[in-house]
Amino acid sequence: MTTISPSTLFRRVEFAANVALVVVAIAICVVTWQKFRAPQRAASAPWLAPGTKIPLPWHGARQTLLIAVRKGCPVCDQQAASLRELKLRAEAKQVTVVALVPDSASLDAEYLEKFGLTPAMTRQVVFSTVGIAGVPAVVEVDAQGIVKRSWRGPLLNEGTKSWDF
Repeated sequence: MTTISPSTLFRRVEFAANVALVVVAIAICVVTWQKFRAPQRAASAPWLAPGTKIPLPWHGARQTLLIAVRKGCPVCDQQAASLRELKLRAEAKQVTVVALVPDSASLDAEYLEKFGLTPAMTRQVVFSTVGIAGVPAVVEVDAQGIVKRSWRGPLLNEGTKSWDF
């Protein structure tokens, strides 16, 4: 029977420990990358049930289309053309369009122009106070502030193409 000298045993244990350390470090990097760097996939679905009343203190007693966007949201940027087209369809039917943004950075006129919006039609709000749970989002409300329909997420065009105001 062969005996392993203490120095050889020590080197083997040290090698195994180093390999285990590298594996754990790689696993931590992958988890961190997925959590903080990989783009978050937003749900694409209606989320505000029709009939829900949402508080709109600036609501002008007209049918209104709310468009919620946030500067720095890559999905919002990808959906700019769809949001612009939806806004134009709503305005053609005399529907009031109001853009909702969560911060002053999103009030940038150049940023809003991508969506066909202007600072004059924009309100800075805490999204949760009006039921917005993610961006991009659109909500159609009637003259009393009752939700008729809503949609959020990356497949905005698919979810709203049948909307006829």
